[in-house]
Amino acid sequence: MQGRPAPALSKLRFLADTGAGISAIDLAVAHGLGLQRINTGLVNTGSTGATPAACDDYEISLQIPDPATGVSAFSAASLTVIGADLSAQRLDGILGRDVLDVGVACFHGPKQQLMLDL
Repeated sequence: MQGRPAPALSKLRFLADTGAGISAIDLAVAHGLGLQRINTGLVNTGSTGATPAACDDYEISLQIPDPATGVSAFSAASLTVIGADLSAQRLDGILGRDVLDVGVACFHGPKQQLMLDL
């Protein structure tokens, strides 16, 4: 990640959002991990309407383990995500279609369980 040492592995809570084109990380989490902004861009969201909002971009690495084995089922060594204040949602981040598009997702409503076949 641009010549900087990677922070220690962290277990974080992300929401899978099929309506999000790009993944996001909570700003407090990004700062807590010592991530550095790599760019600032404009994004449209459901709450910004036609007026785009400025968002900082961060580069992360991502691993999604298989819950049965603990072995990584998905890994991205370099993934650009946007920073967002997700504190009201109590989320560490959002998995957008930039990640979800690599596999098949099935949601089991009664169990409130999302299964990803990556």
